[in-house]
Amino acid sequence: MLVEDVRKRVERIRAMAGDYEVAHGEEDELYRDVLEMAAKQKHSNVGACAREALKAQAIDFPRYCA
Repeated sequence: MLVEDVRKRVERIRAMAGDYEVAHGEEDELYRDVLEMAAKQKHSNVGACAREALKAQAIDFPRYCA
């Protein structure tokens, strides 16, 4: 996964913020993917990917858990 891939996913989450359940699920999946990449030490750019992924937190939508 490249930083640009993470940016695209954050923008996709921003675009679906109107459906907050789907957006929340996508956000969680993005975080899991970045954490998995870090755990496997797959790329040297994991820090940059993590910083980009955390930008999803700034997207305004309700984050509910059942």
